Amino acid sequence: MIRQPSQDGAGHGDGQVPQSSGVDVAECQRRIGYVFRDPGLLVAAFTHASGAQHRLASNERLEFLGDAILGFLVCEMLYRTFPDSLEGDLTRIKSVVVSRETCSRISEQLRLIDFLIVGKGLAVNRPVPTSVLSDLFESLVAAIYLDGGMEAVRPLVVRMLGPEIEQVACGAQGSNHKSLLQQLAQKDFGVTPTYEVIEESGPDHSKSFHVSAQRLMLPVPLVAAILMGHAAAEPTPAARIMPWDVEALSKVPAVHATTERAVNGMKSFFFEGAEYKGKPTRVFAYYATPAGQPPDGGWPAVVCAHGGGGTAFPAWVAQWNKNGYAAISIDLEGHLPGGTHFGVPAGFPADQGHENAGPKRISWFGDIALPDQEQWFYHAVADVIRANSLLRSYPEINPDKIGLTGISWGGTIVSTVAGVDPRFAFVIPVYHGGYIHKHDMTPEQYGAYMRKWDPAAHLPHAKMPMLWVSGFNDPYPVDLLTRSAETAGGTSTICIRPFLIHGHGFGWEEVWEIGGFANSIVMGGPPMPRCERPRVDPQDGLVHAKVSGELKSAVVGFTTAAEWKNPALATIPCTITNGEVVASRPLPAGVTAFMINASGAGAWGDASVNSPVVWLNR
Repeated sequence: MIRQPSQDGAGHGDGQVPQSSGVDVAECQRRIGYVFRDPGLLVAAFTHASGAQHRLASNERLEFLGDAILGFLVCEMLYRTFPDSLEGDLTRIKSVVVSRETCSRISEQLRLIDFLIVGKGLAVNRPVPTSVLSDLFESLVAAIYLDGGMEAVRPLVVRMLGPEIEQVACGAQGSNHKSLLQQLAQKDFGVTPTYEVIEESGPDHSKSFHVSAQRLMLPVPLVAAILMGHAAAEPTPAARIMPWDVEALSKVPAVHATTERAVNGMKSFFFEGAEYKGKPTRVFAYYATPAGQPPDGGWPAVVCAHGGGGTAFPAWVAQWNKNGYAAISIDLEGHLPGGTHFGVPAGFPADQGHENAGPKRISWFGDIALPDQEQWFYHAVADVIRANSLLRSYPEINPDKIGLTGISWGGTIVSTVAGVDPRFAFVIPVYHGGYIHKHDMTPEQYGAYMRKWDPAAHLPHAKMPMLWVSGFNDPYPVDLLTRSAETAGGTSTICIRPFLIHGHGFGWEEVWEIGGFANSIVMGGPPMPRCERPRVDPQDGLVHAKVSGELKSAVVGFTTAAEWKNPALATIPCTITNGEVVASRPLPAGVTAFMINASGAGAWGDASVNSPVVWLNR
């Protein structure tokens, strides 16, 4: 909702909130993940010039400052993330990341428009211009900086623009069509094409070549699968490479007590991780159990794996404790907890390492050329498995009721762990799964990655129940998440929220289905409704899908886009009868992909229940 201006004109950075500002300060702070000491700054950031009593009361000055702060923080991130990149390359990435289009998109992801204060003219003329949304994000950056300093604003910028930097950096290969073809051939067929020049034209200084790619010799079953419109399994379980010594990781790791980053009511300690460059590593963790005595057999428990820019979060542990679970939250990048979010003790910098740290994540796969045991992915998976081994040694824990969840990059890590460590009772990836498609690896490196690290190689071995969670607005394409769900060897349930901000906190506080699903597996709770892969029935031409559990409503969501970029889906209403969802009319011409989007009922009232995405003619 776009707000009309307040009439009192107070509260712009003076510690006061205008009584009639109309801005829901609490909800806005929840979305951005920051609580203002001076909420007047927040209101000022959302006051467009058309809604201000005078120009100095608008967000124009904040936008001016925010533009500079944003540029500095992005430059700092690029400098640290890409130590081998030239200045020109960094400048090109920065120009996209801090562009009006990117800042506008971030405002849309956070739905900042809900709090925008504008005059009547702008409120009537929808949609709001891109420039206004872009200025809104920059003004917010400045307001947080003025309120809490650089350490307060840095986490927001890292959280929102970190994925943008990675996608832009990996997308730099997009104009190299030969490289892209080689990647696809290596990925899908395991071969590298050869080339024959058919024709060349033009002057010597600017030649144009017509080239034929040859020798994509495919096995007959794969050709048949392609002709039938079905994607071949990628890769098959037999093709995977197992770099971890699971037997060794299943042993109880040594624990080292520490007073670092202590939090009341929780244990903080290091446990021993995998060796890195010949030396054992230590992994920082927070651990706590619910209050009171454990139930017969011990507490159910959860291992929590953070995403990019994250660390061990006390608030994540507390959330699971509140739901009746013991929990351990671990740092996967060799850091001590820092920053200002999710219960981390105040006054410590983010990303601070320690002397026994393992490797940090470098961009997407900046360490792919290193030996396996020196790569971040190897250590992250190993650390999660060791956390499981540690929990299983505690007498207050029920070893048969230990689950695993991860957010963003943590979602990718736990998806791989699901196929490597069969001891987990359930696994819940949030936002990310497998089939990583954005990268800057060579074809050979990518082929090895898909067999060694990517969840696609390991998920066929995952037999435990899994819940896959995301939002239709998420940068990670929903079709890749549901493809990961279908690759898993056990039962997968899919939960795609209509809107879910990508970030820590949102990925555990906003999705009540996560706790409900865990309860259904280890606490005797009601099973979550589930929708199987839909199909077009050749008899009636309608989309059908088998479902389990009680549903209130369902639609077929479809798109006509060539690629799934989490589009706004058009829908067809469905009927629900005898465990089957049936569309009320056929799919229209031009549809490229579709899925079932349903809403639960009964104990699962309003739960988001979704089917896998089905691509036609693929």
